[in-house]
This record gives sequence, structure tokens and C-alpha cells, in this order.
Amino acid sequence: MPNRILRDGLRDSERINDLTDTEFRLFVLLITVCDDFGRYHGDKRLVRSACYPFGEVAPAKVEIGLAALQDKGLLVRYKAADGRIYLQMERWSQRTRAKESKFPASDGQTPVKRPAHAHGDGDGDVGGDVGVDERVSQVATDLATSLATGVESWKPDYRELRRDKRRRTIANWSADIDKAVRLDKREPAALHALIEWLPTHEGSDGFRWRDNVLSGRKLRDQYDKLDIAKNRENASADVQLGSDGGIT
Repeated sequence: MPNRILRDGLRDSERINDLTDTEFRLFVLLITVCDDFGRYHGDKRLVRSACYPFGEVAPAKVEIGLAALQDKGLLVRYKAADGRIYLQMERWSQRTRAKESKFPASDGQTPVKRPAHAHGDGDGDVGGDVGVDERVSQVATDLATSLATGVESWKPDYRELRRDKRRRTIANWSADIDKAVRLDKREPAALHALIEWLPTHEGSDGFRWRDNVLSGRKLRDQYDKLDIAKNRENASADVQLGSDGGIT
């Protein structure tokens, strides 16, 4: 793969500035794996294999990152005639050496969007059983899977995540998280940040939020309190850093 150039326009780009550190890392790594036309595989598993060869990032988190980059106008994903998913980086300005791309162009292809939601009664319920990959967005399913992985790490004996119940539990959590995204207008990246923060929280009084957020519904219902607690903890850490290290 040819060397790529990171241009100084990245520093004052509003779209780049809106990225989280995780999203920015994925964005830069994609630049290094795309072909001369700014195209690459759009499947999260192939992106993970190429961008994170040590496997330090779960496929679910790669999917969340790809969705965030697409939402922020930095790439498009599309399904080509061969049935495979590809991505195209927007505003690609790298030097083109190859005469042809290794991947199909996005023109005239079917855009890959989050699955449409089934119509419900207004509160986000769609009726009947909710399938993991049928009636909720893939992003919600990925967030629910990340939450389940976290719960298993701090509560390995949690009965709702036993082998015979895990799939159904994640499906139910996905439905609740989908409502948080679609109805409550919560940003997937913000939900993901809370899920990542939960294992680290240790209240001064012994209270730990992770002991009380053991489902997608709890994550949705307690979102505001969790966000306040996380921001307060971060602010406290910043103050401590300033007093100890002379950083203000």
C-alpha cells in the first residue's frame, strides 16, 4: 500500500474536530488501508482485520465507529452488485497511482443505511418478539452487545446472560437502546462512552453505577444521571491534574 499524506487541513476541520479520539483513530487508519481511489471493504470484520491487526478493538466497536464516520459525512458505505459492502472516503485527495480501483465505485450502488424501523404504537415498541437483526438498528445491537460484554466482565454469573438466555437478552437490550437513539435522540457515541465508563466508576461512598445498570432499559432510563456522574468525575480528575501537575 502506498504511503499516505495527512494534510494540515485536518487541524482546523470542523468535521474532524467533532470526532471522538476513537473515531479519529479509525478515520486515520482507514486512510492507510484504502486504495488510491479512497475505497475499501465496508464490512466491519474486514475493517477490523486491516485496521486493528492485534484484535484490540471488537467488531461491534468498529461498526459504531464506521456509522459515526458516515453520519458525520466522512465516508459512505454501499452494497455493490456483487452483494458485498464497500466504503468510499469522502473528499479523497491522495495521489492516484493506480489506473483502476480494486473496489467498485459508489455511483449507482445501494447505500448502506441503518435498517428502517417497524411501525409501532408511538413509544418505540414494534410488537411481537424483537429479533437481534430484524427490527432494531445494527448500531443498537452493537451497543447492546458491548454492554453485555461489560456486564459479563463485572458480573460473570449474571443469569440473564447465561448461554440459554444471552441471545434473547441482547435482543431485548437492543430494542431499549434503539429507543434511546431513535426516540430520546441519544448519540450512539455518547452511549458507547457511558458503557466504557461504567466498569471504571467507583463512588466515594462505595456506590457503583455498574451494579445498577444491568440492562439496556436501565442504560436508557438512567442516561442523564450516568452522564452527569461521568462528567463530574472527569471534571474532578481535571482539577486534580491541575493541582498536582501544574496544568490548568
